[in-house]
Amino acid sequence: MSNDVIALLRVSSDAQAGPDRQGLPAQREACEALAAAHRLHIVEWVELKGVSGAAVLGEPKFQRLLERLSDPSICGIVAAAFDRVFRPSRFSDFAILDSFRDASARIYTGAGVLDPGTQNDALLSLITGHLAGAERDAIARRTRAGRERKRREKGVRAEGGVGMPRGVAFDHKAQEWSYEYPAAEQVRRAFELFLSGETNMTEIGRRIGLGDRSSWAVRSLLRQPLYCGIYRVNRNWIGGGKGIPRAPEDCYEHTVLDPPLISIGDFDRVQGRLAEIVGARPKKAALEDRPVDYAGFAYCARCGSRLMAMADRGRSWLYRCPKDRRTRKKTCDLGQFSSSKLDPVVTAALQAALSDADTIIRLVHEGIERSTRDAPSGAELGRQMTKLSNRRSRLIDGYEMGTIDPTDFRKRVASIDAERNAVTLQMEAVEPPEIDESACVDLAYAFARWSRLGRARRRRLLESFGVRFWIEKEGRGYHARVRVSRIEIGVLSNAAIYKKIKRLGVE
Repeated sequence: MSNDVIALLRVSSDAQAGPDRQGLPAQREACEALAAAHRLHIVEWVELKGVSGAAVLGEPKFQRLLERLSDPSICGIVAAAFDRVFRPSRFSDFAILDSFRDASARIYTGAGVLDPGTQNDALLSLITGHLAGAERDAIARRTRAGRERKRREKGVRAEGGVGMPRGVAFDHKAQEWSYEYPAAEQVRRAFELFLSGETNMTEIGRRIGLGDRSSWAVRSLLRQPLYCGIYRVNRNWIGGGKGIPRAPEDCYEHTVLDPPLISIGDFDRVQGRLAEIVGARPKKAALEDRPVDYAGFAYCARCGSRLMAMADRGRSWLYRCPKDRRTRKKTCDLGQFSSSKLDPVVTAALQAALSDADTIIRLVHEGIERSTRDAPSGAELGRQMTKLSNRRSRLIDGYEMGTIDPTDFRKRVASIDAERNAVTLQMEAVEPPEIDESACVDLAYAFARWSRLGRARRRRLLESFGVRFWIEKEGRGYHARVRVSRIEIGVLSNAAIYKKIKRLGVE
């Protein structure tokens, strides 16, 4: 039997890779000692930095390592500990052991040698993997609890330096807050301009040196209480810059900067003025609430962009390509159309094209072929499933610690489960789904009555069946004609979705 092995080194964060921690140097020494003890020859070193044990399947280096196990000259891998190989967060993570079993490869660690291809070691591998996953969950809970305790007791920023407000710094070694100049002077100038009567956020950003497209950044810094010296904790951050509000009884704040950059009186006046501006500005209506029939379903036949539905100075509603010559991109010449001109044309086109069951069946076949052709690879689906499972685990941990509101927790878990079900259907889809022709006939009957259906019912049908259409213009100027150049029925994972027609109330 060959004695060639691959050495695996993994740390979950870059900070753990240093020589003062049990990171990569320590793991390298352990692997060399294990190779010498078992008389193995290390032919390759695989280093994974900043990769969680629950996300190794999404790492290309680890995927290549598993592929190399099929090489007869490789007898296995050597790692400092079993949890360096993986820490399962879901049952599908244990599929990693299949690669070792199929290749008759072994796992050499400080705790011994495991051969997942044998009956006894297969069971021991599952138990060891489960314990490694449980340990990861316990570490995550302790880490979050420790960070929360520091924030609550001392006003310490427990997270890293990512996402710090402009002009504010926190020294983790000294555990001290400070203002950084000249960025802090930009912030002071923004408050002065706003209090002097300038309420155009873009203009404020331009005058303090943030550029022309800085409206959101200026509005954010005007709301940041750290500029008046207060570190306020009123949200739970869930990654990706997203946060959810805490319960009122779970919010707290500390005075961490004295003297402050902005006085508390000035800060309160700014917040009051911001509230007046937001209250006076009408919110943009959601797509389904706008007085147009096909917002969100119409696409430009020339550049492929989805058409915007927008109000024309409060008088009428228009459809416009986002790359139109009137916009900054200025790459499309489709132009714009009033809803009163485009909606009747689309209504007539949909009624004429989709009132025939044979046409609907053909479009569904095209949608299935398109989804099969454009379907992501198995590895990509596996990475998506791993990310969703990790997000779900973090939600559950936050709920158990009491940092996530139960109502919000249920909504977010339901959203993640819906995404997981969609990915699961894609992973399980081996053969094209069968089409329920009787349901297609029902749908054709609904489109035969299309002009008599209300806006809400039309939108529900279009959304349920993933109907999209592309708009083309014939001629120039105000009298140019509009036509529907193409109609598609969206990607369907199962043709039984057509049975939804019976639940939509179409008679």
